[in-house]
Amino acid sequence: MSSKSQAGYMDFILAISLFIFMLIIYFSYSSDLSKNEAKIFNEMVTDIKLISSSLVLEGYPQDWIETNVQRIALTDNNQRIVENKLMQFLNLTYIKRKNLFNTQYDYFIFLKDNNGCLINLSGNFGVGHPDVRINETEETTECNGFVEGSIDLSNIQPKNIVRADRLLIYNS
Repeated sequence: MSSKSQAGYMDFILAISLFIFMLIIYFSYSSDLSKNEAKIFNEMVTDIKLISSSLVLEGYPQDWIETNVQRIALTDNNQRIVENKLMQFLNLTYIKRKNLFNTQYDYFIFLKDNNGCLINLSGNFGVGHPDVRINETEETTECNGFVEGSIDLSNIQPKNIVRADRLLIYNS
């Protein structure tokens, strides 16, 4: 009879040891996951800062076109969007822009006026990931031919989103 109770005691010790071991593995793994997510988020913040800063400069070469661009930018280095640079930017493919931005993350860029209305950029209300959509508002608004709407990310279902806003002058 005493051997049964000793075997039960040993089983209990083994079960508790296994349980504690599994808890240690779980918490170390979940800790690594949160550290990894924080690292990814910090990389995304760094990338969006670099991209948005780049776009408000004049680029390289100064009067770049889509065939010779080395650094994309949309302005004259004085916060004013240059129409030719904007058109050249729109003519670049998503992949080419992504490579020039030197990012591994997806992006979407759009312009709004001071009333919050999306600006039509040659038939597009934004450029970037091809699966991002603009949901236009059906009602009459104060946008006067522009679009009031929202960005629809449901087709790509991102894990993380980072946003940067810049103030620029477009068409005076």
